[in-house]
Amino acid sequence: MARAASGPEHARHGRSGAGWSKVPEVTALFWVVKVLTTGMGETASDYLGRTLGPIPAGAVGLVGIATLLTMQFRADRYRPWIYWSAIVMVSVFGTWPPTSSTSWPEFRTPSRP
Repeated sequence: MARAASGPEHARHGRSGAGWSKVPEVTALFWVVKVLTTGMGETASDYLGRTLGPIPAGAVGLVGIATLLTMQFRADRYRPWIYWSAIVMVSVFGTWPPTSSTSWPEFRTPSRP
């Protein structure tokens, strides 16, 4: 399994650089949190779509994912709130198109006769 190096282990292996440990250690807890954030993202996508409508919900998702991914790429190290917020926005924005296409008639693909 992949691990993010930090502390003495990081120094011992001589690995350095801004991009080395921007992700959490992959453990059982990682997967529990990942599943929970994915479910939360899907629920948020549905809520925004039904509350704001498909176009405003898509705009919110696009702005959110662009902002958080930019922050994640610019981060100098692993920052949990940035990382997990970006993961949630990937879930929100990633589930928006399928939700929109099945929930609102104006976004459905025309049926073949």
